[in-house]
Amino acid sequence: DEKKKSGAYLLLVCSLSLLLVNGVGSVLQAKSKELDYNWVKVNQLNEQLKPGDYLYIGDSWPISDHIKYYTDIEFTAVADLYNNASVDELVEEMSDRISRQQKIYLTSDVFTSHHASKEHYGPSYIGYLERLQARFCGMKEVDFGGELELVELSCIR
Repeated sequence: DEKKKSGAYLLLVCSLSLLLVNGVGSVLQAKSKELDYNWVKVNQLNEQLKPGDYLYIGDSWPISDHIKYYTDIEFTAVADLYNNASVDELVEEMSDRISRQQKIYLTSDVFTSHHASKEHYGPSYIGYLERLQARFCGMKEVDFGGELELVELSCIR
């Protein structure tokens, strides 16, 4: 009977400790946008990109949700177009934006697909990105001093 009480007490202490550690370590921090890695990246974009600028990101998850909810930035996820638009159609869209003097920015995952994107979309997605990249010209790295690496695209062939 004493062993059962000790075991129950130990289980209660361990459970409360786990709740406390998880609550302080995860739950409370998740409530603060300033501690959210993706929010910090998106907020830096929001401060630097001007109205009318256009952003192309490689894979949409998870950053696209943050861009949608916390900014007015217009953007397209290239991975979302992969099954719906040819490289030529995407190039035409980008060329149209450039001809209208719209600044176009690309995130680094348009150039180098993340491992998760490769796993999800497969080798043909990498080929899609390579065919798209072959059309780029007039690229300039842009340093906003933040986490995201951006390239400004000024022409496309």
